[in-house]
Amino acid sequence: MPPKAQKQIVFPIQSSEDFQALIAENTKVLVIDLHQSWCGPCNTMENNYRALYFNIENAAERIGFHTCCEENTPQEVLTGLKNGPLSCKPRFVIYAVSYINFKN
Repeated sequence: MPPKAQKQIVFPIQSSEDFQALIAENTKVLVIDLHQSWCGPCNTMENNYRALYFNIENAAERIGFHTCCEENTPQEVLTGLKNGPLSCKPRFVIYAVSYINFKN
């Protein structure tokens, strides 16, 4: 019997415009794996993403995991990286949204 298909929780960003749109309309925590096209995303992180995702209540509404190659990453994000340009070492950016609850 073949193994059961796993739910996709990591989504590739296809263009710089998609990247900008994703962070502009962001309503949850975004974890984006930035990588060189020749190196690819950090596949060893998939199990960590799954552990986080399936242990968070309403995860689909609260956290998103994405990958983005250098060619699709906006230039302002690349120039803002603290430790220099992308290399074969994993590099992640995290975008968080703060929520304010108002009670009457």
